[in-house]
This record gives sequence, structure tokens and C-alpha cells, in this order.
Amino acid sequence: ARTRHILHTFLALSLAFGLVWSFLFVTHKPSQQYNFIGHKEDLPRNKTSRKLLYMTFDDGPNFGTHVVLDAFKAAGGKGTFFINCLRICTCETNLLPEYYEKGNCTSNQAALLRMVNEGHTLGDHSSDHMAHNHVGHGFHYVNGRRDFPYFGEANISPIAAFLRDQKVDEELVRRAEMTMAAVKRLPFTDIWRVPGVRAPSSDGRARKVAGAIAKAGGNVFGWDLHWGLHWNVRTRKETREVVGVKSMLAQLRAGRGRQPGKLVFLSHDYVHLRPDTSNPKLTPKMKSGSKDLEMFIAGAMRKNWTIRTLDTYPTD
Repeated sequence: ARTRHILHTFLALSLAFGLVWSFLFVTHKPSQQYNFIGHKEDLPRNKTSRKLLYMTFDDGPNFGTHVVLDAFKAAGGKGTFFINCLRICTCETNLLPEYYEKGNCTSNQAALLRMVNEGHTLGDHSSDHMAHNHVGHGFHYVNGRRDFPYFGEANISPIAAFLRDQKVDEELVRRAEMTMAAVKRLPFTDIWRVPGVRAPSSDGRARKVAGAIAKAGGNVFGWDLHWGLHWNVRTRKETREVVGVKSMLAQLRAGRGRQPGKLVFLSHDYVHLRPDTSNPKLTPKMKSGSKDLEMFIAGAMRKNWTIRTLDTYPTD
């Protein structure tokens, strides 16, 4: 009787396990297939030993982009630039003048060409940096139906058309289209929708937009480490809080990221201008400039961090 009881219990548990497994198999939706684009070299498979640093820059191209590109050229490595097509003046041309103050059309277009020709990765940061909401309304997001259309083709197509018009190599243009279709970041918001990472924002409206992007096949990236730009709630202005290179290097800890051994670094191109050339002005006490960023990149490499771009984050 005892043996029969054990057998019945085993069969019941097996049946229950089978039903649960069948349910999961049927209802589970596989992660979005990610297009592996580059970085063919081998990486450490031991997650506790790898040290991968993804350096990302938002709101470009702008008057600081050339400085960032110069830093990479001097120190090595490639960056991921989350861009808005309004910056090159080929889309969203009916905004208020303040939205075109981060540089000028000619300089920004030249910076975009450098990004692509020098092998950096482009990401989608929306066509208008959500200006359609906060101009006259004072908020950033409404819902997926209203805000999702400002990502994707609304931002990618003007960028690709400009690159083709400038006779950029077609392979580079296609790569830019592919990365912008897959690599996304919401302006103003540290929210993630990436296989293996789920870090929601407290902003319910932003969550709806990120959900719409993910449903359409995009990967939404936040960040783990931030250098230099903060929104002052009291004055409602951007403030530059640029810390020194040593302080930034001290924050490079493998366990700090959303995934072991991976750190996503965020900055903004124009944070790294020298105080006497920046607009808005930096105070003389703030250390900023191409040399600081160059020193940070070189210092990270000396600490055995490998500089990566976000197009391969899910597969690294």
C-alpha cells in the first residue's frame, strides 16, 4: 500500500509538472530575435570575469559631438550615439527656435557623417526628443499610441536619406538603419526593455511607450552610470555637474550593472566641451573637455574594461 501511494504521488506530480510545462511552452513568447551586427572577437564566457563598458551619448548630433569623436579617435573604442533627426534639420522643422540651439545644421550634419564613417553605432532617441509633448504641455509622454510614432521610421528615414544623399557607403547606411531599429532610448527616462533586463520607470506613461517599442521589436536601454548632466527640478534647467576622471573611473565596478560584468555609461555630447566654448556656459570650476573624456576611456581600458557598443549588448 505504501508503494502504491508513492507511485500515485509520483504520477500526480509528473502530470502536474507536465501541465505546467505545456502551459509555459504554449504561452511563453521568445525574446525578440536580435540581429548580431558586429564585434566578431571572442569575449570571456565567465560572467564574473568579463568587464564590458558601453559608452553612450544622448541628444546628438550637436555642438559637442566633434569633441566626443575626437576623444574616441585619440583613446580608441567606439561609442553608441542616441540621436534625434531634428538636430540635422531634415525633420521636425516646425519647432520653437530653442530646439535648434544645440549647434547648427551644417556642424551637426558633419558630426553625423563622422559618427557613421568612423564606425560608431547609432541609436534611436525619437525624432523630436518628445518636443511634441512638452512644448506648451509640460510633460514628456502621454501614451504609446501618441508617442510611439516619433520613434522608428520617423527618426530613421530622415537620417538614412541624408546619409545616402551624402554618398555614404551603402553598407554603413544599412548598418545605421539596423542599429536604430533595434537600439532605442527614451528621452528623460532610465527604463529598460531588453532580453534579460527589466527595469521599469515610475513614469506610467513612459512605460506604455517603452512597451509599444518592445512589442514592435525594439530594445529599450537605460543606463547604469551617468556622467555630467542633471535636470534641476527647482530651476527647471539643465545643470552641469561634471566630476573628475578619477571619480568616474572609481565608479567602474563589474557588479554595478543590470547584468554581471556589463556597464552602460551615459553622457551627453555637449557635456564634454571645454568651459570657454560650451553653450550653455560651464563654470570655470567644472572640469570638462575632450582630454577628460579621452583620459576616462584610456583609464577604463587600463583597468581591463573592453569598450563595446549597444548593438551587441543582448548577445555579449
